[in-house]
Amino acid sequence: MEALNEIRRVGTVLSAGDCLKVQLPEGAIAELKPAIDTLRECKAQAMAILANPEFSEAARAATVLNRAGVRIMALDRGLTIGVWSDLSGPEIRAALQVLQLDQLPMAFLEGPGIPLRYKVRRRDLDAEAR
Repeated sequence: MEALNEIRRVGTVLSAGDCLKVQLPEGAIAELKPAIDTLRECKAQAMAILANPEFSEAARAATVLNRAGVRIMALDRGLTIGVWSDLSGPEIRAALQVLQLDQLPMAFLEGPGIPLRYKVRRRDLDAEAR
């Protein structure tokens, strides 16, 4: 369900009993209102997806990578995982392993040879990732 993925890019969606709980940064609520409305309309479907442990683990891993600004980059040498050096750590490596991306080479996004298009960093990234 795309609404779940949209919200999980910046926040979390939890199933608690017969309720869905959405946690988002304050500035993202207005932007994600269509996705939140979709979850309300398709609550049963969303709860079924969240109940699937495989989806939950993969979604959690994707959320970790998205919050840390991790990139999958197509470089001349092939696919490479781009990570900010100050946010690299065991949680990032574990998330890459869950998504079976841990075999790809890694490079620091602020390092040499990384195209500028991958070096964009959100201001609130540091606060979210830590």
